Amino acid sequence: MKTAIVLSGGGSKGAYEIGVWKALQKLHIDYDIVTGTSVGALNGAFMVQKKLKPAEWMWDHINFNMVFSQFEANYNTFGGQVKILKHYLDGILFHGGTDVSELERTIKKYIDIKQFYKSKIDYGLVTIDFTDLKALELQKKDIPAHLLCDYLMASATCYPAFQKKEIGKHQFIDGGYYDNLPINLAIKLGARKIIAVNIGKSGKMKPVLDSSVEITLIEPRNDLGSFLIFDQKLSQRAKTLGYNDTMKVFKKCEGNLFTFKLHQLKKFVKKYYVLLQTELNLLIEQINSDVVIPEKGYYHDLLYPKNQEEKQRIFLEIIEELGSKFHVDETLVYQEQTFNKALKTNFLKEVKEKKGLLDLGFMIDQLKKGSDKNVVLLTLYNKILEMKHDTIDKVFLSSTFLFQKEFIEALYLTLLK
Repeated sequence: MKTAIVLSGGGSKGAYEIGVWKALQKLHIDYDIVTGTSVGALNGAFMVQKKLKPAEWMWDHINFNMVFSQFEANYNTFGGQVKILKHYLDGILFHGGTDVSELERTIKKYIDIKQFYKSKIDYGLVTIDFTDLKALELQKKDIPAHLLCDYLMASATCYPAFQKKEIGKHQFIDGGYYDNLPINLAIKLGARKIIAVNIGKSGKMKPVLDSSVEITLIEPRNDLGSFLIFDQKLSQRAKTLGYNDTMKVFKKCEGNLFTFKLHQLKKFVKKYYVLLQTELNLLIEQINSDVVIPEKGYYHDLLYPKNQEEKQRIFLEIIEELGSKFHVDETLVYQEQTFNKALKTNFLKEVKEKKGLLDLGFMIDQLKKGSDKNVVLLTLYNKILEMKHDTIDKVFLSSTFLFQKEFIEALYLTLLK
């Protein structure tokens, strides 16, 4: 049974695919076919060569200078963002797209053409012949060696952001306008088992023609940013997330937005779930011992889970949302203790920074405005601590039914030692 790797287009987010490849190597998953569109075609050429290190080095060091000749900009600054926007707009409005000849030189520097054709791994890419207005699915045998880099660029020419690629008398544009995730091309090449990596939110995707083919889909669970921003740190982050997501898909790690070592969710649940239920029940009973918990809501879900899997799902949602709210590093692989330590450090820092704002009046004001949800959460946290050491505020407890999720998250934060 032939296995194919299928790589989508996605511009500067392509480092994610290199992270996937690195994970597949770690898992000893081999492949016979690679198909790709746009940046997926470029990364696919590396995969045919079976040379991870050059591809990894290129993506680890990517910047605007490797794409555009003599252009630098820091997207982290407002001035840099304006400069980048002007560069693209100038290319689109006055030059038929930005000139990416520097990217072509970069690709030629890293693609080993002899190794590509020597490899037994089959290959295909998608591009569009803009001159004839037709899509092309080109197989390895169809691409002359001296034109390989030209067709790689043809597939990756994201027009109108980039200038059209000329090959002979024809002009070509990005294959993503026809099929951004060329699964069907891999099937045509004989694949019966496919690992498809989809990093592109834009671009067309063709329906799979053969439903009997086994397909494993890997997609980013975190936002990778703009596909037109070429930056080392963003690229390295995307590569790490690609690696982590692949490990999660193949059940070597767990989590969604964050990555945890195997069996850590069971540890979270074992250590905190009953404690969280008990604390919530005690607080609810302070309102009225006969209070009925509505069937729809976070309180009911937490107190009456259907099974162990439901417990883990609920708990994962709680900790990951807290991790996102308090900017816990999403690229690391965590255990229960290391995640909670990072979470506690970050939220206590924010408590200290916003200490003067954490009162119910300001919380209600923020709820009305919807502007600072962390102030709401941290105010609840402070109020729960006060009630644990002082008198119970029944009016406040009754009001928590209006924002159950935030209250449960705040309650969990009070449990961290």
